[in-house]
Amino acid sequence: SASSALLTPVSFRVGRNSNYSHTSGNAVGFNKTSGDFFHNIGGHYNSSNGRFTVPFPGRYIFHCCIIWQDIPNNEDMTDSWRFGINGNQKSYSERRSNYVVGSTGGGGYFTDFGSDIFDLAQGDYVTVIGKRTRTIHGNEHYCRFSGAQLV
Repeated sequence: SASSALLTPVSFRVGRNSNYSHTSGNAVGFNKTSGDFFHNIGGHYNSSNGRFTVPFPGRYIFHCCIIWQDIPNNEDMTDSWRFGINGNQKSYSERRSNYVVGSTGGGGYFTDFGSDIFDLAQGDYVTVIGKRTRTIHGNEHYCRFSGAQLV
């Protein structure tokens, strides 16, 4: 119920702490869910399938940052990931760029990030859907996904 949602905090901040070979079109898995700066209050984020399942209807805010690695110079990395609700694309990441050594990244690393707010129903699930078949860098301080209920 709405009153339960106001009494029960819903929040998660998870990270990726090992390199991850991602296949385009799939949910990105974030495997670090506890420890310094990481949490999964209520256990609504599932690290095995990359889904945050909405426990209460309401308005939620999400943020994600991903570092892709081993990117060749001048590769188009525009919209490298997107937020999905129930498996359907809802918004793109915020960086529209090619990887250019010394300009948009260095050492083969390209960072893409984004935030959004969605009105969601109980049982909806939110994922980060990667658009590239590439390796995601395993550093939870950079590669992270977070969300919280606003109202």
